[in-house]
Amino acid sequence: MADTYGTLIDYIQGQLLGFVTDPPSYGTLQNVLGPTDTQVTLSLSGDTIPQGIIEVDDELIFLQDYDESTGIANVPAWGRGQQGSTASAHQAGSRVTVNPKYPRRRVAQVVNQVIAGMCPPMFGVQTGQFQAEYLTWEYPLPAGTRALYKAEYRPFNAAVYDWRPLAGAVVKRDTGSPVLHVPTREGFLQAEVRWTVMADPTPLVNDSDLFTATGLPESSADCVSLGAIPRLVTTTDLARQQLNSVEPSERSLIVPAGSGANAAKFYLQMYQMRLEAEANKLRQQYPLKMMRNF
Repeated sequence: MADTYGTLIDYIQGQLLGFVTDPPSYGTLQNVLGPTDTQVTLSLSGDTIPQGIIEVDDELIFLQDYDESTGIANVPAWGRGQQGSTASAHQAGSRVTVNPKYPRRRVAQVVNQVIAGMCPPMFGVQTGQFQAEYLTWEYPLPAGTRALYKAEYRPFNAAVYDWRPLAGAVVKRDTGSPVLHVPTREGFLQAEVRWTVMADPTPLVNDSDLFTATGLPESSADCVSLGAIPRLVTTTDLARQQLNSVEPSERSLIVPAGSGANAAKFYLQMYQMRLEAEANKLRQQYPLKMMRNF
């Protein structure tokens, strides 16, 4: 099964919860919740009493009070869309996480940060095709284009012809956005052109987005989880800085101080090894060569 944005987030959350002894409580949203609604009806397991933040889908919501007898919680006017999340509509039956340790939105942000940071040494590969037009010598390329890997052409609408290297094609940036500048020799106009560029990875947006939509090879998906965990797991150590509670000192009896940092170092080493291996494999498939860029 191909990795998607959603499955990556789920996997990373699962790995992170392996480091805590008190996982968050879960429940179910009982009412349809609009973007501006300030009353939430919850069905919670056991004796759970929600206090503070709950997570519904990707939104973080602050609860002001909760009535155990009715399951109704009130949200202050400012309580929707906490910590940079977006107030949105939610369907009845949606999962509710009480006091999430690693909010889904935060994990999603880190996933895209790691994807962006993998270039270099990794790079996304993007392709495209267009018909060359009369007196037009420049055609748009993706905004994150770093270098032209290959450009080819064949006579327009002539599938029987082989693709031929388009010597002289270059990437120009003097207008801001990168464009492919094509030569203007006789016989080329009205040809079909296809190109392959090395580009910055594309961020993921929706849970259903395939990992390959980044432009990175699917085999490098595990690098993202290995790179995201070190950025997130150290929050277990940062929580100890909250000295207004006895909880941090009591927690040290079970989880020693520095355990988050030690786990981060372990995962960071694994990330660096996997990233190097994937970069070497990518360079074998797309060997570096002299590029002409202006």
